[in-house]
Amino acid sequence: MYDVLGLGTAVVDYFAKCDDRELAKLGLVKGASNFYDNAIVQNLIEGISGKIFMKAAGDNARNVCEAVARLGGKPAYASMIGDDREGGFFESNLKEIGINSLLEKTGGKAGTGRIITFITPDLERTFVVNLGDTPSYSRILKKEIDGCKYFFCTSITTAWDTNIAKASVECMKYAGNHADNGVAYALESPPLIKKEKDKIMKIVEQHVDVLFCNRSELAALTGLNDPHAAIREIEDLVPNICVKLGKKGSILKDEIGDSYEQKVYPAKAVDTTGAGDFYAGGVLYALAQGKTLKEAGDIGSRIAAKKVEQFGARLDKSFKL
Repeated sequence: MYDVLGLGTAVVDYFAKCDDRELAKLGLVKGASNFYDNAIVQNLIEGISGKIFMKAAGDNARNVCEAVARLGGKPAYASMIGDDREGGFFESNLKEIGINSLLEKTGGKAGTGRIITFITPDLERTFVVNLGDTPSYSRILKKEIDGCKYFFCTSITTAWDTNIAKASVECMKYAGNHADNGVAYALESPPLIKKEKDKIMKIVEQHVDVLFCNRSELAALTGLNDPHAAIREIEDLVPNICVKLGKKGSILKDEIGDSYEQKVYPAKAVDTTGAGDFYAGGVLYALAQGKTLKEAGDIGSRIAAKKVEQFGARLDKSFKL
């Protein structure tokens, strides 16, 4: 049985350092996901090739699965890749880490998705995104959900009127109808959340057992900047809520209404990319092992602290909690 089954938009990440003036020159919204077509992303990668210092397999759901694997759990990951070099790179990454691959290959023109992550001196991350052919993914993972403890996806995967969005919601619905399965959902990209607020709120209310978000994402959904007030706004809609507050730790509210403030653990941060995903992966791994949400929050915080000490959404094989 899988501890966590993630459905996401498989991408290859390219990392580059820049300053705020360079972001403005490129017309990017700092701290957000900026979506462009394949040709523009390709031209941008070629134009900044000298600044790219790392390439890695990405996607929020994949990152969550890596955290589960590094902690000794059993994750599985589903998505679509192209029959191209980036797709082969992504598939090899899953195998290396120990994530069970449920990938499908496409012959579409866009191929495997790509994201450029620009990191400014304040460690803020700004994304240029092309999801490749993954929006056409349409498989409903009934058999696989029957064999998992938690199904996980994000608001980016469910936001648009695409095949993968429909498949994600159907998977959430199927998991929710089976007592042994939980549904975990992460909010991503405040501008996108504001634009699709009603749709996302409906998903949260109808299907989600564990919600992950940061302060800005929760504010985008509820319209409330105070995280405690925002939690109260939606606590009757979703049993478990985990709100990430960066250096201030996190707030967790469980299904019986108890709240906890989780501290952060000391770390020499060099890159926060994927820290929230690894936090979510740590929490879900712990919940799958029968831990309480309070105990799970501690494990999530510990693995997130280890992640920020490395560039990219990854942890070395030598990782120890």
